[in-house]
Amino acid sequence: MTLTAVLEQALRESLARRAATDPIEPVRLKTFRGGGVRPGVDLDDSASLLDLMVDEDETTTNQICSWPGARSGGPAGGGAPST
Repeated sequence: MTLTAVLEQALRESLARRAATDPIEPVRLKTFRGGGVRPGVDLDDSASLLDLMVDEDETTTNQICSWPGARSGGPAGGGAPST
C-alpha cells in the first residue's frame, strides 16, 4: 500500500467518525423585508455583483468622507495602498 493510499484511508475514516458524532445544527439566515434584489442584479454573476458593491461603496464613502485621502487612511493619503 502506498503512502498516498494510507493517508487517503486515514482521512476517510477520520471524516466518517466526525460526521457520525457531530450534531447537525440548523442554519438560521437573516432575512429582511423588501422587494428582493434590485432590478438588473443577477445573483449568479459574481463579477457584476462585485462591481455593484464596489460602486455602491465608493458612492457611500464619497458622501461620508469628502476630504482628500479619506479612503487611503488619512488626509495625507498615508494609508495602505488600495488593490
